Parts: sequence; C-alpha cells; structure tokens
Amino acid sequence: MTILGIDYGSKTVGLSHSDPSETMAFPVANLPRQTAIAQIIAQLSEKTYRLIVMGLPRNMKGIDTQMTADVRAFRQELEGQIDIPIEWVDERLTSSLVSKQFIAAGLNTRKSRPIKDSAEATVILQGYLDGQKSPPAPSLEKRGFTEGLS
Repeated sequence: MTILGIDYGSKTVGLSHSDPSETMAFPVANLPRQTAIAQIIAQLSEKTYRLIVMGLPRNMKGIDTQMTADVRAFRQELEGQIDIPIEWVDERLTSSLVSKQFIAAGLNTRKSRPIKDSAEATVILQGYLDGQKSPPAPSLEKRGFTEGLS
C-alpha cells in the first residue's frame, strides 16, 4: 500500500504518491480544481492507498488564510466521498522550496507552472515520509538543556 499526497493550488491540485515501502515520494499529476475530486476518486480506485496527506497552507505566523479555508472545504468534500483517512501536513515554505529547486535545475519558473503543484505535493509527501521514519528527537532535558524549562 502507498500514501497519496495532495497540494491544493490556486488553479490545480497536485498529486504525488509514495513507493510501497513508503520511503520515497513521486509526482503523479496536476488536476484542474473543477474536476479534481472525481479524478482523485478515480486514482484511488486504480491503486490501494492507506492514507492521504494534504498540505495545509498557513501564513508564516501559523494563522489561517483564505486559501486555508478553501483547502479545508476541499478536504471536507473529499472526505464525504472516500473511506481513506486524511492527515494535514504543514506546507509553509513548500512553494519557495520548489521554486528554488526549479531554478537550480535550470527550469524557467513560468514554464514549470504546469508541474508546480505535483512537485509541491511530492515535497509535502516526502516531508511526511521522512518524519515517519525519523526517531523522535530527544527531549531538551536529555540533551542537557534545563535552564528556563521549569
């Protein structure tokens, strides 16, 4: 089984999925927002997914924006039609990271727009996968930092 990653963009919805070992994320598609739910349901019928992770856009202070409300509504509509759990993933700085990767690869940012949301979905999913594989960080106390913790 694998995990599906979703990035809800301003014009398209990007999809990615993990490999069966849930180690690596790969881009799948960019879908028009108007038909995204139907196409996601079709994707779910073609492959077995155990989980969906969806980017939650917030501003740098962690405050919801209008896009946050749009993404929450999209998730609610999708949840009403599927039986797969959906988890939120903080997607702050994802767009910036993808843009920097495109520039480093010599890709024109304007010409790369058609693949931007699936690239962002891939970054979101990869971050989730990496977080699942990493052991929890030791507490500050165990690392010898005790000043100001009480």
